[in-house]
Amino acid sequence: MRTTHFLLSLPLALLACTAVHAGDALRPCANEPGPLPETCRIVVGNPGFDDGTLAPWLAAGPHSLPAVVQNNGNAELQIRHPGGGVMQFVPLPTHAPQTAPATEYIASLRARTDQGMATVRVSAAVMGQDWQPVPLFTRSYAVSTVPVDISGAFFGAPMLLPPQLILSVTRVDQNADASVFIDDVHMKQRR
Repeated sequence: MRTTHFLLSLPLALLACTAVHAGDALRPCANEPGPLPETCRIVVGNPGFDDGTLAPWLAAGPHSLPAVVQNNGNAELQIRHPGGGVMQFVPLPTHAPQTAPATEYIASLRARTDQGMATVRVSAAVMGQDWQPVPLFTRSYAVSTVPVDISGAFFGAPMLLPPQLILSVTRVDQNADASVFIDDVHMKQRR
């Protein structure tokens, strides 16, 4: 496991979600004066796909558009083809931009397939000074028909430019017979 340290300081624009999910129990990180709580929730737009649309997620990859589907009354994102995926620009709060202590960011989601095995890659990046993505975290996870909660952490601290976090979920397997379903995409910030 490789840990990479980068400097972060990002603006916050709160995005609404319509349902409560496991990660929603944490207090949102606010862009207000004063210290951040020890652990807070970075607001990911439409984390459970409950409004029935992909927005504010963007399709990523060369394959067909992911679809929001219902599974026993619960919305999930279906990624039908290997290489397909989604990404979102996730604003982070700014607090004491040049003096905040090192911060750990933890991305998590729930994933499963409808048949067989597949691999999901979760990535986080920021836009660098040259407007090119600078990777912060990339990890691949094997998923099967049994839903699994997956997560990964990376460290950061304030940065001079205010880039946004780019959170992405991509299929990196070759199982064309399976669809991957994701739900409850969350991001925590911990000092």
